[in-house]
Amino acid sequence: MEKTAELTYPLTVNDTVFPHFVLENLLSVLLDCIRQVMNVDTITILLPTKSGQQLAVCATIGLEEEIVEAVRIPIGQGFAGRIAASGKQMIVDDLSKVEVVSPILRNKGIQSMIGVPLLLKEGASGVFHVGTFRHCEFTKDDVQRLQLVGDRIGSAIEPFVTDILET
Repeated sequence: MEKTAELTYPLTVNDTVFPHFVLENLLSVLLDCIRQVMNVDTITILLPTKSGQQLAVCATIGLEEEIVEAVRIPIGQGFAGRIAASGKQMIVDDLSKVEVVSPILRNKGIQSMIGVPLLLKEGASGVFHVGTFRHCEFTKDDVQRLQLVGDRIGSAIEPFVTDILET
C-alpha cells in the first residue's frame, strides 16, 4: 500500500485553488522524500490554528488519523506543543516516557521521535516532526538536518498560511 501525504488544512491564497493544489503536491513529494532519506515511518507538519492556541496537522505521512479526527494540540502541552511553545528542538528516544496529547502517536506504536520548530511570520511557530515504529537513537546531526529542512519548509509555505495565522 502506497503512503501519501494528506493536506487538508485550509491553505488558500486569495481564495484561489491553484496555489493550494501546487502546495499540496509539493509537500506530498517533499515529505515522502524526507521520510525515505531519513528512514522514518511518520513525518508531520503542524501549524498553529487561527486562535494561535493550538496546533493542527497540516500535512502528514503515517499519521493521517490525526487529520481525520481533527486532533488539536494545545501550545505548551505534549511533544509538539512544547516544541511550539519553547521554539526548541526535541529528541525522544522512548516515546512512552514523555507526555503526548494525541493518543494516535501511542496507538500507532511510535517509539522514537525528533521534532523541530517551524518558524513562521511574526514569531508564530509550527512543528515539523518525524517518528519511527522501532527504537531509534537520533543524533544531533539528525536534528540539525531536520531543522534545516524545516526552516526551508517554513519559508516556502509561509505565504500560503496567512489566513491560518490571523486571530
